[in-house]
Amino acid sequence: LATHVPGAKCGFDYLPTAALQDMGEHLLHVLLSTLHNGAIEKSRLGFQAIAHRLLCSGEEQRKLPRQWAERLLGRMSSMDTGLVVIRRSGQLTYSLLALLLAEPAHLPKTLAPYVMETLLAAASTSDPALIKTRVHALNCLRTLFLNTDLTADLAPYIAPALTLAVRGFVD
Repeated sequence: LATHVPGAKCGFDYLPTAALQDMGEHLLHVLLSTLHNGAIEKSRLGFQAIAHRLLCSGEEQRKLPRQWAERLLGRMSSMDTGLVVIRRSGQLTYSLLALLLAEPAHLPKTLAPYVMETLLAAASTSDPALIKTRVHALNCLRTLFLNTDLTADLAPYIAPALTLAVRGFVD
């Protein structure tokens, strides 16, 4: 609804940045704490819309989605994630998917390279102590590559991902 307001370039133009940040933080909390795939998917759409609005804004507002991505990837990488994980790392996967889909088409992509390089590095670890991190990263990569809206943005990462997949049969 907010994207159809007359005169709104990216939707939510009438809300202050602090309100968008609060809504984004709340939706991120919902995404990470919900165990129902349907609720996660609907929360993802709201989170994506808020991230898109922030990414269409000024320099300061554009930093917030990057901070969310850093927090999500850091949480994935920590030994004690605190995540109650549902099928295929759904909470983490949908949160990252929302951020990548939120990047405006008319601006250079900054989140996709950061997220993909971090996921590929985490997925390539052979340290047995980091097996959960590797599994989360592989689950995220799988979902991101399956999303047809991200095909062009993720094309440079297909070869390294295929190499990881083949290597996974040996590890």
